[in-house]
Amino acid sequence: DHLYTKKAPGISIITAPLIWLGHLIPGLNVVHVSLLANMPVTALVAALILVRLVDLGFSTKVAFFTALGYGLCTIAWIYARMFWEPAMQALSFLVAVWAAYRAVQSETGSRWLWIFLAGVAVALSLAFRFETVPATGLIGLYLIWEFTKQQTKDARSIEESLHPSLFSSRTTDYALHFTSHIPRFTPKLFLLYARLLAIYLAPSLLVGLGLMYFNLIRFGSLSETGYNQEILFEAPWVGAYGLLFSPGRGLFIYAPLMLLLFFGIRPAWRRLPRPYFLLIAAMCLFYWLFYGSWYAWGGTWGWGPRFLMPILPLLMLFVGESLGWILEGPSHSMWRWGARLGVGLLVVLSLFVNFLGVSVDFNEHFLRLGRNDNFVFNWAAFPPLGHWQILQDGLVDIIWLRPGENRLTIEWSILVPALVLLIIAGLGLLVASFALWAKDSKSRDSHASTHAPRPTSYALRITHYTLHFIQNPLTIIFAIAFALLLTYQMMLATAQVALANPQAQADLPVLDTLTDSAQPGDALHIAIPPFGDVQEISTRVMAYLDKPLPTYAWIESEPRAIQPDERDRIWRTTQAESQRVWLFERWLTHKDPLSQTAAWYNQAAFPVEEWWFEKSGKLTLFALPNKDQPSLSIPLNVPFEGGLTLVEATVMGGEVRAGDTLKVRLTWQAPEFGTLVEVGLPDSSVISFVHLTGEGQNIAQQDRLLLDLQNVERSPLLPGQTVSQGYGLRIPPDAPPGSYPLITGLYLSATGAQLNRADGSPDNFLYLTDIVVR
Repeated sequence: DHLYTKKAPGISIITAPLIWLGHLIPGLNVVHVSLLANMPVTALVAALILVRLVDLGFSTKVAFFTALGYGLCTIAWIYARMFWEPAMQALSFLVAVWAAYRAVQSETGSRWLWIFLAGVAVALSLAFRFETVPATGLIGLYLIWEFTKQQTKDARSIEESLHPSLFSSRTTDYALHFTSHIPRFTPKLFLLYARLLAIYLAPSLLVGLGLMYFNLIRFGSLSETGYNQEILFEAPWVGAYGLLFSPGRGLFIYAPLMLLLFFGIRPAWRRLPRPYFLLIAAMCLFYWLFYGSWYAWGGTWGWGPRFLMPILPLLMLFVGESLGWILEGPSHSMWRWGARLGVGLLVVLSLFVNFLGVSVDFNEHFLRLGRNDNFVFNWAAFPPLGHWQILQDGLVDIIWLRPGENRLTIEWSILVPALVLLIIAGLGLLVASFALWAKDSKSRDSHASTHAPRPTSYALRITHYTLHFIQNPLTIIFAIAFALLLTYQMMLATAQVALANPQAQADLPVLDTLTDSAQPGDALHIAIPPFGDVQEISTRVMAYLDKPLPTYAWIESEPRAIQPDERDRIWRTTQAESQRVWLFERWLTHKDPLSQTAAWYNQAAFPVEEWWFEKSGKLTLFALPNKDQPSLSIPLNVPFEGGLTLVEATVMGGEVRAGDTLKVRLTWQAPEFGTLVEVGLPDSSVISFVHLTGEGQNIAQQDRLLLDLQNVERSPLLPGQTVSQGYGLRIPPDAPPGSYPLITGLYLSATGAQLNRADGSPDNFLYLTDIVVR
């Protein structure tokens, strides 16, 4: 009966500390805080691209600009600000591939740590997407191949030292040459393989077992991932082409800079060891073809080919090769100058396309499009073009730039801290570029002359002192603290700005009521009309509700209505896990008909209190039945004036503690419409009441609409029907202990006059039982 997302749990686990922090620090928007998760991850990926390329022999300058291109000229910029897993996967893939390379290149003492790091990286990626398993296998095969080759080399070296005469002449026969590279299978080699696989696969095995257990508790099956019914593959050439060149999802359309990778394949083939090159190529080709073969390779709403994000950092290696030729070759070459102009154009196009992706919410484009199944190969539905049109309409998805009455207004409380952070980052990049220049200058000076020392230039001395100051631990601590302070100030401002629009202001009383009155063990259900936005209100609840509640939100009526089996599952889950449930009916007014959910909850649960909020909706608190609580059923069949009959009363427990809720259910019956007219039912809505009385006053009471012939859509009871209604009577915390009579009856809403009983009794109420208050 539980409802779970079909996604793997990795992104939720990673973001949980930020959500906890957002609830811990007052005044923050928890959703905004959680969206920070992918930003440092993307920055870390760019930094690791730089480190990895330098490790592979690239110059620091080329590695620096390649990393910068990844962060600003690809879709990584867009997905850095979203609650999706592609950025996390990109980090995992990059770390795993780089750590595998370092394990091969390192000495014996540290290589096992690199192997373990590679294993941890692929295990984390497995927690984000289940299809990471092939990457785990490819990296494992690469490690086995390289370790086998190293063992063969070591064994051959030992044999050459022991029998130099056997290796005096070079073997020319290919078969003998190939055979010499196959190791002898020995117990020592077996133990080496076992150790390698144990260290590398142990994290994946642990994560895999955890995921299987997670699948078991949410789906009842170890192998059900949530995507099993979606494992459908089609013609791979369509999706493979679309992921590269289609207007809706083409990599080279959304990141034109990536076109340089074609020119970097051959140089990379020369630079890298063959197995490592083949590992990178195999991973990139596999996931490109894998997602291209999947029936949903377009990925519905999104920006660019998000399925290629995991391999994007790997592809930057080939882009770096092209940039190396362009940036470091002879400047007098006309070809190179032309290439530089071409690269500059690609950079400008990439920046512009992804600026459109950042500045406009792509959901707005797809809402205007009206469908999401005809945009991938449709240039008329080209998302960047749609974003440009939306941008011209002034619908900017930049939180510090808000629509005003006649123009956009700047929220300086957000922009100023952001600008300071940008200036700090820019200064850091500037210092880094000076450091690169100083390193190159020092290298040239050391090779220029050995006869006399050259005096250090003034610029080099400034750069040296600046770097020394920046690398000081106190400077680093201060910079981090200052950056965190600016981020905190910015997050406070964004939280306030998000509450500034009229709808958010109308919803604030709802949030305040939930914050003040919700208790542990409560649940929140949100029923939304078909023209409403589920994400809007549910996101606001998650962002600003200080006491997080298990929340379910759905569309109440057609054409996108929740299905009966889904509603039933939510109800059963809530009954099993909660003691009370809050039902918020979005934009409900007093004139609207009774919703299906409200009618169900009125019968199955016990309404305690309700609140109406103008331009926001109706909030009702229901107490849920307790299966373990004894109940008293009282058959009655007592008629009242106007033709209504109280058939039965059920009282949940004969004792209640002060501060708790007394739960009562009444079953009412109405005759056919003609009979109601004959007995003269007054032309007014009828209210049923349940009162717990004592010493001439009500200790607790609950009055509820029962019948309204003037507005039958709102009437719980209709002519010719029988209906059960729950009544939740909240006992005041200061109610004195004692035994109190429980009574019920009917009155007219227009006049407040009670209806007399029609069974011969002169009373206008009916005694049910005595309730003991402890």
